[in-house]
Amino acid sequence: DVELQKTKIVKRAGRVLLKEGADSEISSIFGDLEEEELEDYGPIIADGDCGEFVSWTLYSNGTLIIEGSGAITVPTPASRYFEEYQGKIETVIIREGVTSIPEYLFSGYTGISTLMIADTVKEWGQNCFASCTGLRYLSVPVDYPIFNTYGIFDHCTNVEYVRYTAGRTGKMNDRNGSYGSKP
Repeated sequence: DVELQKTKIVKRAGRVLLKEGADSEISSIFGDLEEEELEDYGPIIADGDCGEFVSWTLYSNGTLIIEGSGAITVPTPASRYFEEYQGKIETVIIREGVTSIPEYLFSGYTGISTLMIADTVKEWGQNCFASCTGLRYLSVPVDYPIFNTYGIFDHCTNVEYVRYTAGRTGKMNDRNGSYGSKP
């Protein structure tokens, strides 16, 4: 049943719980990717497949959730794949199980302010988030060298906070002009 599957996706995608003692603004943005509390993202605007075992769902609150198992694969040029919804996407959550992001997928998406990427992502395509000038909050794998590697975050000059999914956190400083910030 399609509605039952969508309900399961919403429940999996909504696992957000504030951490005890954490900065409340940051905790409310990132939550805890492992917890079970359901957050309401609103109605589904659109959904589809973006890989053999990977799917995406866009909710009315601007949250785009990509989940499944394996690589995100979309037709070239990848930057046009979500183009129809570009102005609606504010938060991108790439769930546990997704292993790679193609080059240029979200390049130039200035409306994205929050990005959460699971530890299972090990391959980052060139410029996959370049020129996301609205990007302020990142939750990324701690063990992957994402900065100054293939221009992944080139021109993301407004990043204020990085949360590493293994638990380390830190405010970004040392802004490096057009190449964004380094943790």
